[in-house]
Amino acid sequence: MTPKRKLTFISLCYNHADYVEQHMDAVAAFFRDERIDMQWIIVDDFSGDHSQAVIAKWISEREHGPHHFIRHNENRGVSSSLNEALALATGDYIKILATDDLPIRDALIRQLNELAASPPESALSCSNFIKLLPGGSKTVANAGDYSFPEAPYRELLRLEAAFIHTATLIYRKELFARTGYFNESLKQEDYDMLLRITREFEVIYYPEVTVIKRELPGSLGAAMYRIEQNNREVLHVLRGVAPRGKGERAARLAGICKWAMNYLSNTAAGYEGFSAKSFARAFAGGGHFFLWPAPFFARLAVPLAYSYLNALRRYFIKMEKS
Repeated sequence: MTPKRKLTFISLCYNHADYVEQHMDAVAAFFRDERIDMQWIIVDDFSGDHSQAVIAKWISEREHGPHHFIRHNENRGVSSSLNEALALATGDYIKILATDDLPIRDALIRQLNELAASPPESALSCSNFIKLLPGGSKTVANAGDYSFPEAPYRELLRLEAAFIHTATLIYRKELFARTGYFNESLKQEDYDMLLRITREFEVIYYPEVTVIKRELPGSLGAAMYRIEQNNREVLHVLRGVAPRGKGERAARLAGICKWAMNYLSNTAAGYEGFSAKSFARAFAGGGHFFLWPAPFFARLAVPLAYSYLNALRRYFIKMEKS
């Protein structure tokens, strides 16, 4: 008989009043499963809607297991909220999910059991998920469609991270003792964490849908990719990864090229926050020899610069594989 798995489930809420009850109903079902010994930590990061009241009412009226409900009196951000919850975690395994998303209990428990049965160096598991689009339509996102790599670290360095969605992850708690908690100075805390984890540990791909991920067009996750600060943080994370060899250096340079291409694509699409001088200054801060002077990064030069960076990226990927 499979032993009970000690799971800490962290529910992170920010302005999810319309969805949080459904999320909490789904999480509460884990307490009724004999396969799980569960701790539940709910964090509301000072929602501007009535999320806190909805959560408090749900707790007072519904049957559920032991929980911690943390209510912030100021907005601290995702990383700070997660780190506060992780400091209270007692489970051997950690599941983190936003309260506008839904866990699929039986599938998630099967994913957890597969991770538990894996060698200690396999400290992270990702899976497929259902993407719930505005209007109610659904699509299935299969990580396996991306030919899940045996070495995700290099793929992540090149920003080829589509095969891993953080909503599907289950972590071994012990890995945080080696990698540390989330970086509270970044909005790209999940990307930074994935790089740190996959450098030291292996990732298991579990080929089943374990989460329903709601796509909200006005969400922070959707908006943050349009601002200059986010692009700068991706560059900061990439520059902070110390290469161990020629292959990793090439992968990192390919990733930096892709970061620049994304930045220029956003500019061409009319996104806010473009500054040719700040782009060149931030990029040159990494000491990369292939940069042009700032005046050349005017709007009319975007297509040419994009082609140049794409050629460099292809060269670095080829160099990494050689």
